[in-house]
Amino acid sequence: MKILIQDKYNTTVNLTDRDYVTEGGEGKIYSKNGMIYKLYSDKTKIIPKAKIDELKQIDRTTILAPQNLVLDSKLTPIGITMKLVNNVEPICKLFSNEFKKRFNIDEKNILELIENLAKTIKFIHSKKCLIVDGNEMNYLVDNKKFKIPYFIDVDSYQTPHFPATAISPAIKDYHCKKFSPLSDWFSFGVISVQLFLGIHPYKGTHPNYKKYELEKRMRDNASIFNNKVKLPKLVNDFSYIPKNYLDWFIKVFEKGQRLLPPSIAGQIIISVPVTVIQSTNLFIIELKDEMSDDIIKYKNGAIFTSSSVFISNKTISIEPTTDILLTKQSLTPILIDIKDNKLVLKDLNLTEISTQIQARKKTFVNDMFFILMNDLLCEVDVEEINSKFIPLIKSTWNVLPNATKLFDGVIYQDILGIPYLMLPYKDKNGKTCCSIKAVPELARYNILEAKHDNNVIIVIGYKHSKYTKFTFKFDENYVNYNCRKEVDVEYHIPNFVVLDNGIAINITPEDDVEIFSVKLDKPDIKQIKDKSINFGMKLCKDGINVMFRNNNKLFKLSMNK
Repeated sequence: MKILIQDKYNTTVNLTDRDYVTEGGEGKIYSKNGMIYKLYSDKTKIIPKAKIDELKQIDRTTILAPQNLVLDSKLTPIGITMKLVNNVEPICKLFSNEFKKRFNIDEKNILELIENLAKTIKFIHSKKCLIVDGNEMNYLVDNKKFKIPYFIDVDSYQTPHFPATAISPAIKDYHCKKFSPLSDWFSFGVISVQLFLGIHPYKGTHPNYKKYELEKRMRDNASIFNNKVKLPKLVNDFSYIPKNYLDWFIKVFEKGQRLLPPSIAGQIIISVPVTVIQSTNLFIIELKDEMSDDIIKYKNGAIFTSSSVFISNKTISIEPTTDILLTKQSLTPILIDIKDNKLVLKDLNLTEISTQIQARKKTFVNDMFFILMNDLLCEVDVEEINSKFIPLIKSTWNVLPNATKLFDGVIYQDILGIPYLMLPYKDKNGKTCCSIKAVPELARYNILEAKHDNNVIIVIGYKHSKYTKFTFKFDENYVNYNCRKEVDVEYHIPNFVVLDNGIAINITPEDDVEIFSVKLDKPDIKQIKDKSINFGMKLCKDGINVMFRNNNKLFKLSMNK
């Protein structure tokens, strides 16, 4: 598809399926040569050139404002261009304590990110513009230090001569009659609370409101800062919030005042209560190991923290993104990572293993290791030949590179608007096969989290200002499946395991334990509430044994008989 960019050169660009990224509510997104091309389904929603010119006044590298109109062969406007930014994550990832621990993101880091958000919002206001729809999907954050916010979907902003075109209900100030800098600061406050605590300021359980009455609570100022509200265990203590910000949150969300945020944050004095984890009438809990730092993963007998891994009686310094691959012959552990788009392999003595394999992303699926290499999904194995470790590319499949996302055991593709899961598995003869399954349930969702374990996949998607949880159960060869959908959940990283005996255990953000079979003909779910179990206990496994990690300790969990 040839398009014309209405810049000073009238540049012609040829977009192909390979450049396709995703399709949202307004149209299709393409990426090519460092630019984003947003092509609208409804041409009446395309912003005029005069608004683009006004948006260019908010000129900062972290504000990804529209650059030029996109024209078709008849010189009719069909979209806009924006600069592409790489190495970023949706800011909502930082709502999760699990994500923060994995990348050593502490409360000072979060405060610096929030203050950088505030500085850019002040700059936007100084140019007589308003964000209006400052929801969490309209911010990205750098994935190196997690301190630099990027502002996207700028085409919906309000400028001096053009009104705003959208707003999410979750960040809307229902007390304002018209949009203003103070309504922007209200939305900023909503995002800030979620960054500090991991929950929306009007969520939690209030005795006078039903679960889905978010707007009513926002209108009534019935916030989490009300002592009647019960919060799940995933929520941080209020001491994680600097004093001046906490005072501002209470005035804005609980008392209904509209004020500018504090210019000085004030002190952070964290006072997290010590929780004693012990057995109950329902569960037996046994301490198995203890580390000096928080445990972020337990796999194949290896205990990972964000800076080291303990395996084979060795403690080895690693990056938060490092994983372990077992060799085919002797099951020798090999450290694996990706640096500068190249696969890096090391033995446990940190001696690098020679390889020229290019890679952008990596994941494990059914104990097999996969990488994205340009427009290929590749299975990688490490053979032992003449006492040397030799990395080899095994099976490969073609993918659309911009439209493919890798999660924990999940390969997701949006193929020109149709969502697919790629599900590699070993057949009865040991050959690697791949089921490429269309999953219409995920259409038009922004897929943020996904985890796969032994034919169960849990996906967290975002659409219409709400997070939705999908639980898929597949048969042995990933041909048939059923799907359970839960709407308006808290954003979270799925916390479940499937044991080798086919029993799945899931802990929900509401601290409930769900137990179910992976078999499609067994739909029953056993739900258990126990005060000793909460979402902060991150499930892992060892064969048919349920394990969990909590801060720096590793436990075994079993039911009392």
